[in-house]
Amino acid sequence: MTDLYRSVMSASAAECGVDVTKCLVSGKLRDVVRARHIAWYILHTHFGWSPMTISRNAKFFSDITIRYGIGRVGDMPATSSVGDIVERVLSRVH
Repeated sequence: MTDLYRSVMSASAAECGVDVTKCLVSGKLRDVVRARHIAWYILHTHFGWSPMTISRNAKFFSDITIRYGIGRVGDMPATSSVGDIVERVLSRVH
């Protein structure tokens, strides 16, 4: 299960303009939180994960979801809706 969590989290982060490398996160806090919420939405609605399962995996990968670096690494186009991001993340994961 943790491989799926890592894949979805990484794809969501990339789509939201957040760089996740070497267990450090670089990006604005707003973008990191958005990436995490989108990833959790995908895990729950598309893969059937319960909030408890997501929470356990989030704790396991707390370096990705809690530690924030400094600076902006990417820019998400202003025209990107959450639905567009979800579709792009799913295409990266599958």
